[in-house]
Amino acid sequence: MNKHIAVLAITSGALLSGCATTGDPNAGGLFNWSESKAKQRQQNLQYQAVELENQIQQHKDDQLHYTSIKQQKSVETDVMEARLYKLLDENKRLKRTFKELSEKKSINNQQLQQLIAQLQHSKQNQATKDGFYQLSGADSRDHYLQAIEKENQQYADAILSLLED
Repeated sequence: MNKHIAVLAITSGALLSGCATTGDPNAGGLFNWSESKAKQRQQNLQYQAVELENQIQQHKDDQLHYTSIKQQKSVETDVMEARLYKLLDENKRLKRTFKELSEKKSINNQQLQQLIAQLQHSKQNQATKDGFYQLSGADSRDHYLQAIEKENQQYADAILSLLED
């Protein structure tokens, strides 16, 4: 019987020494657990947690940045829209005034005739709210608004010429 116990003890020892140790308390059992591997595992988990926290903070920072840009673009768009509505209203009034004055007066002035031709051409490229919204980018929209301002100035000049005659 002592012989069986000795063989059993030797076999158990050989089996236990052949198993790898682990730092995970859920694996390896009582004899295969290693404190140094457990500490290394904890350090790795802490490092991963810090990295995830850094990534979350970076995403929050990015979100704040993009929200700020979006708000800025919204304000810029609001300002441009206000300018657009003002210019289009002015454009309508100038066209109406020009039409009324030109109907009341006979137009003989060659310079005024040329101006009328220019205005007819700009009428073909009539400024609209839809045209403004079809453009992308602040530069394109600003150029569009400048074109309306130029057309309005032409109408104002034509009206002044009619009033001088």
